[in-house]
Amino acid sequence: LCSYNNPQRLRQTISKLVPDDLRSSVQIIVVDGFSEPSFIRGYQDLAAERNVKVVSMNECNFSTPRAYNIGAVHATGEYILFA
Repeated sequence: LCSYNNPQRLRQTISKLVPDDLRSSVQIIVVDGFSEPSFIRGYQDLAAERNVKVVSMNECNFSTPRAYNIGAVHATGEYILFA
């Protein structure tokens, strides 16, 4: 998943995509598009609460396909779903 300055919406998206009973068997990778520091804590909290890995970009101008490619590099599962 791609995200920028919106950990609350990301939390809602994850809740809708992955039911609670499947969370432990699904790896969720979030590529953060250089969010402002005030939002980083929300991503860190999300990563601590759920099976979420946050990959932070160190630049603000990136495309969604590039973010998906970066997420795919960090994936360890057999299948990849982009949302």
